[in-house]
Amino acid sequence: MIQVNHSLFFPMNNKVLTHFTTEPVEIYLPSIITSTILLIIISMIGTIGNSLVVWAFTKQVKQGIISGLFILLLACNDLFICLIVIPCTLYLDIWTGDTTDWICRAHLTMKGFVVPVSACILMLIAMERFLLICFIPGIQMQRTHIVLSLVIIFCIGLLCAIPMGLHVRAIDLFKERDELLDLNTLKYGLSTMENVMSFGLSNHF
Repeated sequence: MIQVNHSLFFPMNNKVLTHFTTEPVEIYLPSIITSTILLIIISMIGTIGNSLVVWAFTKQVKQGIISGLFILLLACNDLFICLIVIPCTLYLDIWTGDTTDWICRAHLTMKGFVVPVSACILMLIAMERFLLICFIPGIQMQRTHIVLSLVIIFCIGLLCAIPMGLHVRAIDLFKERDELLDLNTLKYGLSTMENVMSFGLSNHF
């Protein structure tokens, strides 16, 4: 998936079209490598840590502890991010690997879904703790409230994810880039031929 900086390719404020070169890739290569290393470390630590949380809190969920259920759901969501979303982000966003339109849409949809779901589950954990601690006696969330809350969180995730997935046009961006590369290659070839011809004519005369 290509993250296009349109100022490199198209006239902005009546400026002249800038040629596409490999210079940005060379300039940003250290930051790309650094981002890759950091994301790999985060993914590995997150996978190990969240796997332990899933294993530990599964026992609490079997005992009927509500906060354990919320933490288990949050750990599963974070585990999905570490195992699926981060590797996809590395390949598609950081290294701009080849992709198709539906893969790009699925990737953005996943990212748009897991982030608000994580935030909402954290808010739900905080609200459950608030009801238990700040009221005497503590207010216990019932099964109906839990199911309703999870359905609302799922709907919020979908509402945030679907527009992001529909907004992506990976194939068009690749086509645009390839056409510009071909155009600039042709211009470079023509300018080289002109220089050779002018040099030959000057030597001849």
